Amino acid sequence: MTQSRNIFIVIICVLSFGFTYWQNQNSPPKVTISVQGKGNTFQWSSVVPYTIAVSDAEDGNTEYGEIPPHEVLLVAQYLPDSTLVKKTPSDEQIKHFDALVTISKALCFNCHAARAKLIGPSFEQIAARYKSDPATVDLLTKKIIDGSTGTWSDLKMPPHPDLEVQEIKEMVTGILENNADPDLTYFVGTNGALRTREKPANTSEIGIYVLTARYMDHGPRNTNDGLRTPGEWGHHTLVLRSLE
Repeated sequence: MTQSRNIFIVIICVLSFGFTYWQNQNSPPKVTISVQGKGNTFQWSSVVPYTIAVSDAEDGNTEYGEIPPHEVLLVAQYLPDSTLVKKTPSDEQIKHFDALVTISKALCFNCHAARAKLIGPSFEQIAARYKSDPATVDLLTKKIIDGSTGTWSDLKMPPHPDLEVQEIKEMVTGILENNADPDLTYFVGTNGALRTREKPANTSEIGIYVLTARYMDHGPRNTNDGLRTPGEWGHHTLVLRSLE
């Protein structure tokens, strides 16, 4: 009888451990980019509307408004040669996303965009005004923490004392470096539009835009302590080719 009882206890422990392990597992989200138009193509000097759908076992689905739009990121890279296209995001693209995640969490996209002016100047305008060096990073970090007035006419930027100094430095460095490349742009949100460049003069090459969307889920909730395990990235890369 004792032996049977011990076996029963072992079985219960194994099942309990297995259930807890299963609870703490995290499946990466599924991310899908869709564009309007004729296949995966674009025209020069035009607008390409896009939609990003995200579904995740833990976080939910964009279809039902369960995914925070400001956590969905898109990087668009123009390439003059189709042989440069890679099937998966390159280390360079991942580096861009690292800075964008921090910028997104700080809600900077509420007032700023990569190339277009919103409430505040675009990140492109900021990168054009300031050099990318340690002194500039320190200067802009202080402005973000303390807030500033008069830097861009009468616009006032509120202070951000809740942000960590190192986080802000990473954001500033990413803004200054990312916007130095005129062939790269980025967006936040589940839908938007990419404005394509003018057709390069004296070329018969097929132009390429590589769109890479990413979303990091919030991880499964650990029911024992209410905490979440680290999130998983999901991404989707779509290649658009020019019609001419």
